[in-house]
Amino acid sequence: MWADRLTPNLRNGSYVLWISSFALRQICMGTIRATCPDCGDVDLQNHDVRVRVCIDTDEGEYRFRCPTCAMLTVKPASDRTVDLLMSAGVHMDEWRLPAELKETHAGLRICHDDIIDFHALLADDAATADALRRLAEA
Repeated sequence: MWADRLTPNLRNGSYVLWISSFALRQICMGTIRATCPDCGDVDLQNHDVRVRVCIDTDEGEYRFRCPTCAMLTVKPASDRTVDLLMSAGVHMDEWRLPAELKETHAGLRICHDDIIDFHALLADDAATADALRRLAEA
């Protein structure tokens, strides 16, 4: 369950920002604690974390590379999480879905047999030259 909350840390007077029960929390000035699936909790600086937001769907995610095992970890991020990470100085990248997703497609779908036939055609130099000649004439 995703539940963002801010709680005081009575030991040192700072605040702990809980983004999820097992994912990410900011503990002190620019230090971010994240959870690596293999290593557990790791401390990161804001430049170690990256936020990505899709402009088309408004969905966000954050990613970091574990300083212990070097595994890249990517987790979903709510709007609030994105805002909190941005306020902590994390860089945000915006991206768009590929335009090909909006294209309409006519005809039959390409199947495995079509790929095999195409591979055989590319292996035959005479057939490839003939196909290119026909394309150039059209």
